[in-house]
Amino acid sequence: MNKISFKEVPNVYTVCIKADCPLANNCLRQLAMQVLTKQHKIVRIVNPLLTQPSEQCEFYRSDEPQVYARGFAV
Repeated sequence: MNKISFKEVPNVYTVCIKADCPLANNCLRQLAMQVLTKQHKIVRIVNPLLTQPSEQCEFYRSDEPQVYARGFAV
């Protein structure tokens, strides 16, 4: 499992409690759950009744770095 720091996770980020999901090791929602639950008494979670631990999870967010912008135009 990849590690993220507490400072990298927004306080209102929605987390997932399904640790048995095959995608959990690389899911930002699961990684954030490990960090936020140690710091906060109240966290926002994805509705566990609507999630299915599978490869097609609609709430999955990859932990791969993403490029959002390349340079600036003046």
